Amino acid sequence: MTHQIASNETSSRDANAIVNRYKLIGLFGGLFLGGIVGIMVAGPHFHDWPAAQSILTIVGALALGGLIGYVAGEIALGSQASGPGSGLDRESGGGSGGGHGGTGGDD
Repeated sequence: MTHQIASNETSSRDANAIVNRYKLIGLFGGLFLGGIVGIMVAGPHFHDWPAAQSILTIVGALALGGLIGYVAGEIALGSQASGPGSGLDRESGGGSGGGHGGTGGDD
């Protein structure tokens, strides 16, 4: 029985590592895509805009992309933790259940 307690402690540490990993993946993915978008937006205006405006555009896109990626990582983690369609089943009484034609579970 002591082995099971140690196993639960390990799994909570593993769960925290997974949460942090999703956050980092989302953050860095968002930063990457934000950087690409910022360069694509500022690039064609390189000679037209002052350098500060181009840099501000790229940095702003990086920050926005990182924020969106971080939030997307949180959402992905939350959706995996609650399972597919779990919110729909609770709200509609199982009416969206797979292939039952929407009859639900209220019978």
